[in-house]
Amino acid sequence: MTETAKLAPEFGTGAAQEKLTVAQAAELLGLSAHTIRYYERAGLIAVPRDSAGNRAYGDKELRRLEFLRRMRASGMPMSTLGHYIDLVDEGEDTIPARLALMHTHRERIAGQLRELRAALAATDYKIATYGGTLDGQCDTAAAPNSDDFLPDLDNLFRENK
Repeated sequence: MTETAKLAPEFGTGAAQEKLTVAQAAELLGLSAHTIRYYERAGLIAVPRDSAGNRAYGDKELRRLEFLRRMRASGMPMSTLGHYIDLVDEGEDTIPARLALMHTHRERIAGQLRELRAALAATDYKIATYGGTLDGQCDTAAAPNSDDFLPDLDNLFRENK
C-alpha cells in the first residue's frame, strides 16, 4: 500500500454504510459535534439530512471531514481551507490552483517539521544534560553543567535544516 493510500481513512469498508449522526461522526473522527457543525456553517461541507431533518453522514462526508481535520491540525487557516473547498466545488478546471495551494501548504508543514525537529533535539539535549535517557532513566552523577542550555547552536541548526 502506498503512503498516500494509507492516509485515506477506510470509511468505505463498512464504517458508514449506514448514515451516521453528527455525534457518531464526531466520535469516529475525533472531532467535536460543535466543530463539525461549524465546518458546515462555514461552507466547508454540505451534509444531507434524513427524513427527520437530522444530519446524515456517509462515506463522502466522513472523508471530507477527515481531510478538514488533517488540514486544520497542520495549521491551514480557515480562510485558506475555505478557498480550497471553493476550488474543489468549482470543478476540475481548478486543479492547477488547488495543486499550487497544496504545494504552498506542504512547504509550510515542512518548515514546521524542521522547527519541531530542532525542538526535539534541544529537548533530547536537556534530557542528556540532566543525566537522563530517552527511556526515562536518570543518572544525576553523570549530569554535566545543567545551566548550559544549548552549547552548540551551529550544529543544532545544521542538523535540522
